[in-house]
Amino acid sequence: QCESVRSNCYAFEFLKETRPDLIITVAFGQILPREFFAHPPLGSLNVHTSLLPQYRGAAPVVHAILNGEKETGVSIMKLDEKMDSGEVVAQVSTVIDQDMTAGELQRDLSRIGIRLLLKTLPLFIMGQAHSLPQDHERATFAPRIRKKDACIDWNQSAAQVHDRIRAFNPSPGAFTGLRKDRLKVWRSQNPHIAVYPISSGQIWIHEDGSILVGCGGRTILELLELQLQNRRRLSARDFANGLNLKTGEQLGDYR
Repeated sequence: QCESVRSNCYAFEFLKETRPDLIITVAFGQILPREFFAHPPLGSLNVHTSLLPQYRGAAPVVHAILNGEKETGVSIMKLDEKMDSGEVVAQVSTVIDQDMTAGELQRDLSRIGIRLLLKTLPLFIMGQAHSLPQDHERATFAPRIRKKDACIDWNQSAAQVHDRIRAFNPSPGAFTGLRKDRLKVWRSQNPHIAVYPISSGQIWIHEDGSILVGCGGRTILELLELQLQNRRRLSARDFANGLNLKTGEQLGDYR
């Protein structure tokens, strides 16, 4: 491990000493210099959790969920000097469940990636894996996530807010403000059309104790799991009872 392969002379010494036949990178987060990735006789492969050329970059899983994608996958590609732009050696797709979090999707994609890599490696080593160049004009990008990206905008539709909550679970956690404190929202229920007279960010405590919140486009979202700053996670009902939460209270920006 090192902060920068490019500036670490020991990384190249390690290559010379170990003389690897092949390099495989997974979620490495650095663009390797040519003298590094081209050093092994068989070259270098990267396991990337998207259907390239879609979602090149550091956070493909988060951005796929954030954008409401219904499908993603794993791509095995040859490394080159640009970010996730090399020829694709193997690819497999999978469905994104509408309530799946980024952590759950990453776990599933890791398992898929292992199976795909084990299936692909023998063919690649024997020169029987056919690689295809990416269509660079279709490329989309998934830049690194900033903590402020996880702030919930209640003027968005319930579907968009739901996707944001899923995308930032487990890290850094989607958040909003309640009573001048930061409130993290860990889980929510599929969005519905509003039948209650509530505005964006306004709370409605249902007769069964569930917490509903108004969103843009007259849609509502049910919140399932919440955590007030410096407190433990609670189910929505326990949270509402513990704080004596009332209909009409407002959720909003908290930076």
